[in-house]
Amino acid sequence: MASLDWIDAAAIWLPAHKYRLDHLLRDPIESCPAFTLALLGLPLDQFVFWERPGPARIRGWAITHGTLDARSWNILRGDEVCFEAYLRNLSPTESQAFEYVREEERSHYARYLDVEPVPFAYRYEITRGAFVARSMDPTWLKAQETCKVQAFEPGRAHDWFEFQGYPAQERAFSVYPRLDGSWLTVDGKIVASVHDGLSMLPFKVPEAFISGIKVAESARGKGACKALLNAFLDRLFHSGKLRAGLFVDVHNEPAKRCYERVGFIKKQLYYKVELEPVKSSS
Repeated sequence: MASLDWIDAAAIWLPAHKYRLDHLLRDPIESCPAFTLALLGLPLDQFVFWERPGPARIRGWAITHGTLDARSWNILRGDEVCFEAYLRNLSPTESQAFEYVREEERSHYARYLDVEPVPFAYRYEITRGAFVARSMDPTWLKAQETCKVQAFEPGRAHDWFEFQGYPAQERAFSVYPRLDGSWLTVDGKIVASVHDGLSMLPFKVPEAFISGIKVAESARGKGACKALLNAFLDRLFHSGKLRAGLFVDVHNEPAKRCYERVGFIKKQLYYKVELEPVKSSS
């Protein structure tokens, strides 16, 4: 018999939930989107765990991202019992979006929601050994006399938030000091940036999640993304990281080409499901 426990996402870091956190850390790259929600501490973000007695106590888990307009963003993992319990109890009056659906999970959504998941994102990975074995091309950096690749500086946090388009008052600003990232500047102006999403964790892991990749329109198509990624990965792998991964939209062809040129290998295709609320007939 499985029990069902809901906890605030931010509570996942507490000692009482260590075994649950350890379960998520089996693949921190895939779980990074859930970790991000847990780190921001938003009041409507919650984990749900299905558990049973015994050593392998966790049967499955999900995370829900609640918003003021009641739209939910979810990741759902587990066996078919978990999917049935979760999907059959969705509120028909709320919008729902399920992302990062694995190939083997598609049939569960078709069975319980009568909807077919659509392609959403690819997961790419690169190992330290594969990266070190490649020869990096610094052509773009050499061509820009005033170009510099620098690690994030706390004193320029607001500049980075402005470049990314984030509001400075956003909750994410509180975790900025922990972010391990790099930006590319030309004449002192940020034209590209990237960071490791897993560096926000309150402890170190041997993997990196490449996130926040953005290139200014003026620098696109010139090799800036490739140059910055090469420099950042070089620093990450020399610091002891063993693997790095990222997600990219299935339709973002320029980004996929950039990552593949750096040496990332396509590992998995994920799907998504979007459900609109049922309108009242009254």
